[in-house]
Order: sequence, then structure tokens, then C-alpha cells
Amino acid sequence: RFRGLADLTAHNIKSIEGFDRLWAEEADTITKRSWQMVLPTIFRNPGSEVWVTFNPNLDTDETWQRFVVHPPEGAVVVEMSWRDAERAGWFTPEQERLRQHDLIYAKDEYPNIWDGKTRSAIAGAIYTREINDMVSEQRYRPMPYDPRFPVHRIWDLGWNDLMVVIMVQKVAPSVLNVINYMEEKFFTYAEMIQALDGLRYRWGDDWLPHDSDHHHPTSGTNAWKQIKDLTGRAPKDIPKSGDEPRIRAARMMWPRVYLDSTKRETPTDRPDRNLGGWHLMDRLKRLRRRITKTTGSEGAVVEDINIHAGDAWGSLAEIVDQIRNEGDVKRPTIAAFQSSAAGMGSL
Repeated sequence: RFRGLADLTAHNIKSIEGFDRLWAEEADTITKRSWQMVLPTIFRNPGSEVWVTFNPNLDTDETWQRFVVHPPEGAVVVEMSWRDAERAGWFTPEQERLRQHDLIYAKDEYPNIWDGKTRSAIAGAIYTREINDMVSEQRYRPMPYDPRFPVHRIWDLGWNDLMVVIMVQKVAPSVLNVINYMEEKFFTYAEMIQALDGLRYRWGDDWLPHDSDHHHPTSGTNAWKQIKDLTGRAPKDIPKSGDEPRIRAARMMWPRVYLDSTKRETPTDRPDRNLGGWHLMDRLKRLRRRITKTTGSEGAVVEDINIHAGDAWGSLAEIVDQIRNEGDVKRPTIAAFQSSAAGMGSL
């Protein structure tokens, strides 16, 4: 019988007990939580089997990671493409004409549509080109902490929503290493600072959103003051901005960034914590605009769970040239050249 895994809870999971075969169709969207609930229930039965079929989306999707990147012992993984349909005699001349058309006019999407490869970012992602360039230029790779430089933290604050922190080292005026990333939910600032201190980095500045000094009626204080009291350092303010200015600034920043590709271990008491640059890249791959169905035109940024990392990334881009390491000398402002010749302007 058909059953949607998204509807499973700790209470109704018993409704599939006794089943020894599970076929998960279009499984690319199944979440980690759903797999963690359904697999132990199915495998209680001796000789049970799980069949998983899907068209790949991102290489960070839970189903791809669980069954292709890290397949369970004894799993049989079969990769299929248009070539298999052709060998079986199911590939029509019309499909071949479409494939040849996409080979020329849809080069970016062709590997996913026809060869069954994962996408570099979801369809409609804001930073698809920048992500492709970063990967091809090998700027997405493990980035170890360099103790010669302080680690600066860029925050996007939240409680019911995600609280995220991007950790960066500025190793040269034009080079930025993003060495780590953390996101949490229902976490106090004190708990977040304690978790960050466990990384044993030498900290630089904390950069907080422009409204972090707003008075909170429940706590009687504000985020800026709490983080100052916890760290002993006055945070720096990220100026107020909007989605489009942040995106433009981020596009300018991408070519100078090296991003950590590590997916780090998290404590057993915080299983939902995301730690490591791998998770930041995953969020940026999924950051997208709304697409008008009738015209196909792009609209505003979709405000889903990925927006918090997207906001922090854009905020980092807007203040990246203001980040200073202790001992850095501020570069002097050089006045524009002014010609004394008539009709000449300044350079």
C-alpha cells in the first residue's frame, strides 16, 4: 500500500510494523528524520528489503549520501541513464532529438537530466554559477584552522528560527578562508558561545545584525549586550541592508573565498546541530528565488530555512573589507588624481 513517509511520527510508525518490503519512489526528497524512523522498523523483520528509486538532485541530499556516497553493507547501487533506455529499446527518436537539443542548449542541466548526475545547485538557485566556479577552481575543499590568524564570526540571530555563525579567517587583504559554520535552534547566546569556544579557535571580532541592540521585552536586554558580556569584546555592527544589495555584494566576494568542505561531528546531545562548511555550501546551493509559473520570471528570494545562511553570507560580503586582524594597519585612502588641464576630470 502507498504511504507518505513525511507523515510518520513516533506514534503511527507502528502502522507499518510487519512489512518486510519497502519501495521508496522519488526518494530524493526523503529527509534524514524519515529514514531514521522507517528503516529500523522495516529491518526488524528477517529477510526484509528496501528498494530506493530516484532522480538525483543535490549531492548533499540525505538519500544520495545514505545510499550512494555511504551505501549500507550489502547494498546494490545501480546507476542508470538514457543509455540504459537505449539498450533496452525504450529510447524513442523523439527523445534522442530532445537529448541532442539539450546537449547544445542546456549544457548546465544536461548531466542531471540525461546522465543521472547530481546538480551543483537546485534549479533556480541564486549562486549556481559562483558555486560551479568555486568547485572547478578547487576553492571548495578542507580548510584547516590557521593559528596565525584570528577567527571572525558573522552571526544571523534566531531562536525559533535558526541561529547561524560563519567563521572566517582573513589571511590576506583579498583572500578569505571560511573555515567553519555552525547552526543551531532553540539555543541561547550563552550556549552558542560555549559551543563555539569548544572549537578552541583564537577569536577575532563578532559581527552582528544592525538590530542586535534592540531591547527585548522578555529578557530585558539585547543580543549585542549579551554577546559583549559573554565574550568581553564589543561586537561590530553589520549595516542595515536588503536581499538585493547583499546578493550583489556576495557575487563580488565569491571569487576571493575558499570554503571549507568538511562535514564535522556533532555532540550526541545536539544531533540536529549542523557544523562544518559542508552545511553552509548545502544552504547556499538551495538558496533560490521565487519563479512565476506563468512567465518563468524570477522574483523575491524564497524565505525558507536556507535564508538564514544566505543572509549571513550576504552580510559577510558587505563587511568583508572592514574585517581587520589585530595589528593590521588600515590602508590609507588615496585622493583621486585631479588634472589642472581644462576639461579634464579626476581619475
